[in-house]
Amino acid sequence: MQEVDFGESIENIYGEKYFSLVNGELFKTSSSSTVFSRYFKEQFKKENTLYIICGSDSGLLPFYLAKKFKKDRKGRKFIFIDYKQAFSEVDTSTLPNWVECYDDSFSLPVLAQLELEYVTSNAIELVKSIAVIDAENESIYYLLWKDIKKEYQGFMFVDKVNSATRSFVDAQLLNLHSNINPIKSLQGFLEGKTVVLLGGGPSLDLSIEWIKNNRNKFVLFAAGRISRFLLQKEVQPDFVVSVDPHDISFDNSKQMMHFDSKTILLNCFHINPKILNQWPNNSVYFGNSFPWNSSEENSSSPGPTVIHSALHQIVFMKAKKVYLSGVEMCFQQEKTHFSGSAENEAGKFALQKDLPTVKTYSGEIADTSQAFAMGVDTLENLVNSYVEIGRDTQIYNTSPFAAKVEGIPFKDLSEIVLEEQSDLPEMLLNLNESLKLPISSRYAHQEKVLSILEGKNELLKKVSRTAKKGLKKVADYKKRPESKGISRGLVKLQKQLIKQLGDLGEVIYHYGMNYFEDAFRPIDDEDNMSEEEIAFTVDSFFKGMIKSIDDFLLQLEKAIKVCQFRKKEYQELSKPEDLINGWLERFELGRYLIWENDHPEAKRSFEDEKALKFSKDTFRSTLDQTDTLQAKELQDKSVSPIVLYQRAEEAFEEKDVSELKDILLQAEKITTDEKHCFICLLKGMVFDVNNEIDLASGEYKKISFQHFRLFVLKRLLNFSLSKQEHEEVLINLEGLCGFSVDYMIIYADYLAMLGQLDLSQKVLEQYIEINPSDFVALLKLADVCLKRGCNSDALSVLRYAEKIDPSNPQLIKMIGDFKSL
Repeated sequence: MQEVDFGESIENIYGEKYFSLVNGELFKTSSSSTVFSRYFKEQFKKENTLYIICGSDSGLLPFYLAKKFKKDRKGRKFIFIDYKQAFSEVDTSTLPNWVECYDDSFSLPVLAQLELEYVTSNAIELVKSIAVIDAENESIYYLLWKDIKKEYQGFMFVDKVNSATRSFVDAQLLNLHSNINPIKSLQGFLEGKTVVLLGGGPSLDLSIEWIKNNRNKFVLFAAGRISRFLLQKEVQPDFVVSVDPHDISFDNSKQMMHFDSKTILLNCFHINPKILNQWPNNSVYFGNSFPWNSSEENSSSPGPTVIHSALHQIVFMKAKKVYLSGVEMCFQQEKTHFSGSAENEAGKFALQKDLPTVKTYSGEIADTSQAFAMGVDTLENLVNSYVEIGRDTQIYNTSPFAAKVEGIPFKDLSEIVLEEQSDLPEMLLNLNESLKLPISSRYAHQEKVLSILEGKNELLKKVSRTAKKGLKKVADYKKRPESKGISRGLVKLQKQLIKQLGDLGEVIYHYGMNYFEDAFRPIDDEDNMSEEEIAFTVDSFFKGMIKSIDDFLLQLEKAIKVCQFRKKEYQELSKPEDLINGWLERFELGRYLIWENDHPEAKRSFEDEKALKFSKDTFRSTLDQTDTLQAKELQDKSVSPIVLYQRAEEAFEEKDVSELKDILLQAEKITTDEKHCFICLLKGMVFDVNNEIDLASGEYKKISFQHFRLFVLKRLLNFSLSKQEHEEVLINLEGLCGFSVDYMIIYADYLAMLGQLDLSQKVLEQYIEINPSDFVALLKLADVCLKRGCNSDALSVLRYAEKIDPSNPQLIKMIGDFKSL
C-alpha cells in the first residue's frame, strides 16, 4: 500500500468534498452527480456485470453509482481500487454491499474465489475513473492504472486458459486409443543422470554447438516446436515433448516426424491428435488419460508451457541434474524465439504492447508475455514443491537473459563439467524395446476404452432425460405461476441430476461453461429469492446441462468411432484401400507408415499400393511445408495497419518517439491501400509529440482512412482550440459529431462561448431529441434558455429534468435561483 498526500480537501457549493490534487477543479462549479452523468453516460449499462474501477474520484464516484443503481441494480457490482487517502472524506461503510472500496494493496486474483458468478460468466469490465482518464504520464494515478491493468490482464489470461477446457477435453477423448504407455512406469528411470531440456528461446542459437559437442553426455529432451531447427543442426533428441491440443501445434511441430525410431514422444494426454495419431515411434503420456476421475495415479501435467510439463516429468523420473537452454520466458532484445521461428521472423510488431516485465539473471528488466509471466511464477512454485517433497534434482538455467526464477540458479555453459555416461545408449535402447506394444495389446486397449466410453454414453443420455424432465416442470410452473412449492421439487431434481452425473459432473460443467452463464446470474438478495428467481436459475441450469451434454456426446461419439476404426486397422487382414478414407477424414495420412510397420508380410493389391502411395506423398508434402499458418498469421499481424495503429496510439500516449519511428519503418512493409494514410499519421504523431503543431496538422489533414479519422479530428480540434481558431474548431467538432452525437454537447458549449446562443440552443434541442433523458444536456439547455431570456422555456426544461433526478443538487440550486429572479 502506497502512502500518498492529496493535501486538504475542498468543499464545493453542493456540500461535496474533493481533492484538487486528484480532480483539479472538476467539481468546483458542478455537482459530482452532474459531472459523472456526463462522463459515464454510456458506461455501466451492462447488467449482471462486475465493474472494477481504478480510482474513485475523491471517493465520490462510489456514492454516485450506489444512488444511480439503487432501484435498478440488476446484478451489477462495483469494486473500487484507490489510494487509502482518497476515501478519507467519505464514509464507505454506508455503501450497499454491492459497492466495495479497497486500497491499492487489493489483489485482483482473489476475485476468482470471491466473485465466482461473474468470473464464471466472464462478466467483468475494467474501468478508468476520471482521475485516471486525466492522469499525466508517471503520475500516481497513471502508475496505479498501470499496476491494476497488468494484474487484470494476468487474471483474465488465467481465466481464459481455465475456460478453454473444451479443446483440451476434445483432444483427450480422441487420444484415448493411443495413450497406452503411462509415464508412471518410468518413475526413477533417469536416476543419477544429467538431462538437457531445450525450449524455443533465443539462447538456443548460442548453445546448439555446445549441445552437439557434448551430445553423448546427457539425455536430451526438446520441445516439439524446435524439431525443424534440430534437424537442420543434425541433433537427434532422446525425447520430444508436446502438450498443446490445437492444430497449430501440429503445424509448428510436424518436422518431429522425421526423427528416427530412437526418439520417444513424451506427450500430455491432450496433445494435438494429428501428432499422436501419426507418430510412428514409441510414445509415453503423462496426466490422466480420461477426463473424469479414473485414479490412474500418473504424473501430472503442469502448465502453462511445454517446458513446465517436460521439467516436471524429468524430475518425476528422478534426474540428478537438469540444464535449461532456450528457456528465457521473456524477450531478449525484442527477440522472443530462436532463429528461423515464426515469432523471430515476425519480430516485436506481432506482439501485444504494454507487456508485463520480469528481472533476468543478468539483472536487467525484460518484457514478457502474459503466458510467460504466469510461467515464471508457476516454475517457481514447482521448484518449491520439489524441495518440499524431498526431490533433489538440481536445475540450472544456462541463459543470462532468461527470467530469473527463485530456486533455479544461472550456470554459464563454460562452467558446466559433464561426465561420460557410457551406459546411456543401452539404457535408452532397452527403454524403447520395453515400450513397443504388439498389435494384440493395442487391440485389447481399444476394446477396454470402447467399453468405458459406451458406458459413459448411456449415462449421459440418461442424465439428459432427467434435465429435460426438469425443463418440463419449469414450463408447467410458468403456466401456473401461482402454484407454491415449485422450488423444492426443482432443487430436488437438480440434486438428483448431479448425483447421476457422478465423476462426470465437473467435466460437463466446465466443458459447456458458457451455457451456464444464466444459471450463475448474480442475485440481488440470495436469502430471499422468489419462486420465480429459483425457477429461472434452475431452468438455466437444466438448459445449460442439456446443451453441454449434447456437445460432449458428439465428441464422445467421435472417440468411439476412432476406437472402432483402430480395431479395424489392427486386424491381420486389414487393407489400406479400406482404411484410406478414414485416414483422410481424420487428417492422419501419416498412419500409412504405422500400418506398414504393423503388417510387413501383408499382401497388397494394386488399390492398396495406390492408397499407400497417395498417403505417403500427401503426408510428406505436408511435412515439407515450411510456411506455417502461425507464420502467416504473425507476419500479417506485424504489417497490419489496424494492429500497428494500436501500438502507435499507445506510443503516442506515452510520448515514445523512438517507438513511433520504429513503427514508421515497419509501415514501409505494408502492402494494403491504407499504407499512405498510416505513414502520414505516424509522421504527424512524431511532429505532434515534438510539439511541431503546424507540421503535425499538415500530415493529419492528408488522412482519409476512416479508421484513423477519429484520432485525427481530436488532435486537430486540440490544435485549433489552442490557437483559438474558432472556425476550425467548429469544423472539427462537426466532423466529430459524425462519430458520436456526444460531441454535439461540446459543439453547443463552444457556440454558447462564442455568443451564438440561438445556434447553441438548436444544437442542444436536436441532441435531446435523440437522448431525451440526458440530464446534463437538459441542464445546459435550461442555462442557455435563461441566458437568452427565454425564462418560460428554461423553467419547462428544468421541470422535465426534475422528473429524471429530483434530488440532483445542481438542479435544485438552478430552480432555487430561478425562483429568486
